[in-house]
Amino acid sequence: MHSPHSRLTRRALLLAATVPLTAALVLAGCDSDGFAGGEGGGGPSVPYGSSVEVYREALAEMEPVQLTVQTTAVTADRAASLLAMLDRVTEYSGDKITFDVIFAGALVPANADVDDALLAGLLDIAAYSMSSEETEYPASALMMDATVLRDPRYVTGWWSTEAAYAEVAYSSENVLGEWESKGLLPLSILSPGAPAVLVCSSPATTLSDLAGLKVRASNPLYMRQAEALGMIPVQMDTVEVYEGIVRGLIDCNLGPVTVMFGTGMFEIARHVVIPATTSFATTPSSLLAGTRVRSLPLAAQQLLVESAHAYQAESISVLSGALGGALPVLTGQLGGTWDALDAEADAALAAENQVILAETSASAVTGASALATDLEAATLAWIERVIELGYTDEGTIGDLPDWFTTGADPQPWFDAVVTDVLAAGHSPV
Repeated sequence: MHSPHSRLTRRALLLAATVPLTAALVLAGCDSDGFAGGEGGGGPSVPYGSSVEVYREALAEMEPVQLTVQTTAVTADRAASLLAMLDRVTEYSGDKITFDVIFAGALVPANADVDDALLAGLLDIAAYSMSSEETEYPASALMMDATVLRDPRYVTGWWSTEAAYAEVAYSSENVLGEWESKGLLPLSILSPGAPAVLVCSSPATTLSDLAGLKVRASNPLYMRQAEALGMIPVQMDTVEVYEGIVRGLIDCNLGPVTVMFGTGMFEIARHVVIPATTSFATTPSSLLAGTRVRSLPLAAQQLLVESAHAYQAESISVLSGALGGALPVLTGQLGGTWDALDAEADAALAAENQVILAETSASAVTGASALATDLEAATLAWIERVIELGYTDEGTIGDLPDWFTTGADPQPWFDAVVTDVLAAGHSPV
């Protein structure tokens, strides 16, 4: 199902959003003769954070190109942040880069096939999670393991974690080298995504409550963390989870909070449990470009990288705002609960996280120790930075529904990432 991408305004798109799928986009390529403007990504470079006028001047001689975009969202309102990113690219390029949007994941639905599709030229740009092929991307896999470092706070922690991962990933030769050695260009790299939570069919905040409960755990880290809480991890396909909870085959589901309310989990597993002082792991995803995108002018590649971060910033804001709207429904209309793990359970999870971090630092992967150290330092530094920018929590995690209502303004965060990361030389182009 094709649909021309209309020139919707950013504000209209964001107001239309319900639950945009930030990690679900796949951008596919046009015919090869549609790319012009320099061999190997030539042409003038522009400073990060440049104005519309500067980008348009740099791309004035570029031949127009249309990129085909695929999203698993079935309607435009559920892909609002993605469409806002595309609008930005089109606007800043002076209509030299436009898009045709395909909804409902009709091109390359399997995540594990995306990197190969990029290399084969079937896709030009795609969202990809290396969790499917950790042995192929070992340094990136270490950064996935280190997501247990994330600050559990839903404002300060969410924004600082995203920035820290961008800084460390872009400055790591080992991480960038994994993608570049394959001929892939990271646009937005290793975004950790929303915090993960437990959703259960009955309240469970203590080790005695959690003991023996069956939980769907979709990756090895989730399995380890569930076992540390005395739970029984179960592997189950995504499409089977909803029915599994309804039929009592599993008691809980562990995963990103935005996925939980976006897929209706709150309606059947109404008791949400979150760590108080530590974090469940998350699965970072990257927005990657294939070999044909490298033939675009350098300024066009820079525009894609910068716009990908603008998209990332708006996605966090929209997703957190959607969560703020979902919480009163959970605790009010649905009669659910939102609680933190008690001190004993939280300590058990934190102890397992320390083991995971120790294994990450001791890994035989080249640069593992430095990567873990750098990520911990960057996380602490960005916590201070985002607090200075005004991204602060107004209460505790346990009483989140009482105060967490809207998404934060993404512009200060985006400006800081451009200044402190992209413009500071931490970028693949």
